[in-house]
Amino acid sequence: MAVLVGLLSSVAYAAGEQESRTEILLMTMGPGESLYAQGGHAALMVAQMRGAELVHSDVYNFGDTDWEDESLPWKFLTGTLDFRLDKPGDMYKVAEDYGYYQNRDVVLQQLALTPSQAREVATRLESTLAPDRRGYRYHYVDAICTTKIRDLLDEVLGGPIRAQLESKVDPMTIRDYQRRAFDGYPLAGFGADLLMGRRNDVPIDEYRSLFHPDAMRARFQKLRVPDPGGGSEDVPLASAPKMLAGRDGPPLATGQTLGGAWVLGLLALVFAVKGVQVRKMKAAPDQRTRALGRWSLGWSLVCGSMSLVVVTVMMTSSVPEFVENELILTFVPLDLWLLWPALKWTRGADVGIRRVHRYAMARVVLATIVLVARVPGWLYQEPLAPPVFVLGGFAMLAYLTARARDA
Repeated sequence: MAVLVGLLSSVAYAAGEQESRTEILLMTMGPGESLYAQGGHAALMVAQMRGAELVHSDVYNFGDTDWEDESLPWKFLTGTLDFRLDKPGDMYKVAEDYGYYQNRDVVLQQLALTPSQAREVATRLESTLAPDRRGYRYHYVDAICTTKIRDLLDEVLGGPIRAQLESKVDPMTIRDYQRRAFDGYPLAGFGADLLMGRRNDVPIDEYRSLFHPDAMRARFQKLRVPDPGGGSEDVPLASAPKMLAGRDGPPLATGQTLGGAWVLGLLALVFAVKGVQVRKMKAAPDQRTRALGRWSLGWSLVCGSMSLVVVTVMMTSSVPEFVENELILTFVPLDLWLLWPALKWTRGADVGIRRVHRYAMARVVLATIVLVARVPGWLYQEPLAPPVFVLGGFAMLAYLTARARDA
């Protein structure tokens, strides 16, 4: 209790004043251990102060949804996920929920708002709790807990956040930020790399980067606003961070540098080893054909499945970042056609080998074009691993079918 009272005393503007006043504080939470908590979180705290004493506090959280809904991932991909504003409790309860039960860092920063601005923020937050106003359609960059806070504060302050940050380019892309959200979850990271299209790799400005809590915490300290105490010089929008609760144990990783590339790397290694085994087989022709069929069957299932996932999301999603996906040139649904000759080969029939060889060569050419088009910047979607993976796999298929054809 003494630590929390001391924290609020340290961020009060006028500790000696005894009249009641409203303070607004930014509360940011570090990553948690569950997948949904990896990206961090942010909320606003409305504190009623009397001098240096905290009389009452309410935390407003724009990041609530039906977390138990089993269709939540699908709603996220298709752009039909709804979030809402919630008031989970006071500072102590929220610090306990996130700091103790979820074992996450909880940080407070006082916001430099005039008394009238602070009251305006508090009024808007409370009125937005109305059942017909609290919900909104979620977007993982432009409509999320942090951006709701950003937009509310910018409107009340008169636009300095956008004015000061929109012209500055962030060194990180959306994909760079999102990879942090999949640290420790490589399969989820691989799925994100598969489905997050080219818009996630274009430069973004620092205003848009505030969707990430870390960026918000740091950049709010650099923003300048008029001194609410009446001073002649501008002051930082947010005070230096004060730790309200700290994670117990080693910090979680802060970035998944390879994304899901290791998944494709592992698959490439398996197919390469198996392809070499097929190449070196000394068995009878029908046995070699069966081995080639098993290799081709696995390859067509992998490529065809990825293509179906990419196409399905592109056709059903309303999220532009998922619709504009360059991987449609890498994972082609027509690859599922290979299942038919591959099944024939597993039974010892060598039908269609020449046709598959020509198809494999065409896919090698297409994958090469995709890679070459990255040089002038016509194509730029990350990561590089998928087209390289497809190029290597179809090159192996072309080689194996050429040997089978000649034999």
